[in-house]
Amino acid sequence: MHAIWATWRIPAMLSSGPKSFGFSLVELLIAMTIGLSAVASLAGFVGNSAAINSKYLMLMRLNEELNTVADLIAADLQRAGFNADISKAIEDPDIYLSQFYYPVVIDKHPKENSHSCILYAYDKDKNGVINVEGSSEDYGFRLHNNAVEMRQDGANCTAGGWQDLTDTSVTKVEDLQFTIIFSSQSSMAIRIHLSASVKKHSSISQQIVRDVFLQSQYDV
Repeated sequence: MHAIWATWRIPAMLSSGPKSFGFSLVELLIAMTIGLSAVASLAGFVGNSAAINSKYLMLMRLNEELNTVADLIAADLQRAGFNADISKAIEDPDIYLSQFYYPVVIDKHPKENSHSCILYAYDKDKNGVINVEGSSEDYGFRLHNNAVEMRQDGANCTAGGWQDLTDTSVTKVEDLQFTIIFSSQSSMAIRIHLSASVKKHSSISQQIVRDVFLQSQYDV
């Protein structure tokens, strides 16, 4: 009886050996390959998203800068020819004609395209005359060395001493044009065309057009 029991136990013990759990080496290699591919795809997606976001931010900055400059030019240009003391123009037509009747001159710097500089004057301090000394009332804007510049101290289009309005380290202004699209004895309309690109990314560019209406404020 004892021998029969022992014989029955031996197969049972042999068949109850340790079982294998987990992945085989081949399965692990396949899983690692899939995982690395997913990580690479995700990294590429993140990289592309970052690049797109960076370009979008540069375009937004460029657009904001150009709009600010165009708005400044348009707002100031609208005042060209303003005479606060119209009675003096009636009493002395010579002063009126010499200082206020031709308020806008369009020219250029020798190294720039035509119509890229505009000069004008207006009676900012409202004393009835255009000041040429001290606080000059001669104003203007021009394109020079890939920057929009603002006139200082009554300088002409070819002179130095103008002040940069755009950041030349970031923005490259490629074109600035002033075109008279309408003119009469009492009014004038001028179109401003401004185009620029990001200095280190020329493919990121923007163009802006503004039409400015100059209503004569010195009619007699």
